[in-house]
Amino acid sequence: MKYTKEIENLQSLITTFSNLNNEQQSDSWMTVRTITDFCDSFDKEMSPYKFQRDLLSFFDSGSDIVVASARQSGLTFINLIYAIWCAAAKKQKVVIGIHKFSYHRDIMHRILSMIDTVISLPMGLVHNTATKLQFGSGGSIEIAPTTDTMVRGKRFDVLLIMDAAFISHVNTNSIISSLDGTLNSAQVIVSSTPPSLNINKGFFHETWFSKYHKFIPTVVPWSEYPDRDLAWKNEMIGHIGRYAFDSEFDCRITPMD
Repeated sequence: MKYTKEIENLQSLITTFSNLNNEQQSDSWMTVRTITDFCDSFDKEMSPYKFQRDLLSFFDSGSDIVVASARQSGLTFINLIYAIWCAAAKKQKVVIGIHKFSYHRDIMHRILSMIDTVISLPMGLVHNTATKLQFGSGGSIEIAPTTDTMVRGKRFDVLLIMDAAFISHVNTNSIISSLDGTLNSAQVIVSSTPPSLNINKGFFHETWFSKYHKFIPTVVPWSEYPDRDLAWKNEMIGHIGRYAFDSEFDCRITPMD
């Protein structure tokens, strides 16, 4: 079976967390008061950069946010850290909307691998399904496709919609309609690398220009990432062209027609 090995790896990680000593976990967890403390609890190799920590702190304000982030800036990493923080520490129910639902096993494995680097996080994990993790805190993380069924019938506190620029414009209105009511009762964070200037504009643009709800727009350009300079920029422009760089790395977003 194609995913047998991945499922075995997931189950192995879950078993490891379930066998941790609860008292030791709780004692260590008492020192984690903020999301910054939480970032400090990761292994050094996994520790977020400063700009990623700043963005996570902004997420933790509880605001509804739309993020335009340069390619290769760790946007998925940031979303998953926030999901773990909300579920494990804040006891919240989190839904992660992903464009390609076939990636849900990869996302789940990344979440568990990230948890594996956290120092004595109190887990008590129960893997209910291939798309949902239940934490001992009472919080949970569920992965769902970005369609009009993404939040249907679900009770949740945080919705993270990733890769929003890749949601087809054909599905935009139905997804927006499905969010009616949710926007007043849960935190919604929409994030993506901006689309190339020549593709159809849909859900991400509707969100960025606040056509249906007041989101706070936030830009994370290429220059925020360490070790990127003008020489790197010019090299990238040589590879992908000026227009693609302006949208995908400089995060320039053109208004809808």
